[in-house]
Amino acid sequence: MSTLKVHAELAALRDAALEDLIATSDAELRQEAVEDGEDLDAVALQIKTAMRETAAATLRQHLAQAKERLPQKMDAQVTPSVRPSLE
Repeated sequence: MSTLKVHAELAALRDAALEDLIATSDAELRQEAVEDGEDLDAVALQIKTAMRETAAATLRQHLAQAKERLPQKMDAQVTPSVRPSLE
């Protein structure tokens, strides 16, 4: 089986799973989680932590990219001010 075919099949499977998830109500999802013995508060905390970590990593990446775009020496860009003499 070719790599492209495998990727296409995985993409189709992922799409079908997402469609099934979208069609499932919140109450059904909660019920399935409870039946599987999952602690909903722990799952919520894990998701919240993952989202915060992802947001922080994204912000760090944006900051690093912004720093890279800055000129290396900010002093070189400052134009000296001309002051009139006091005489």
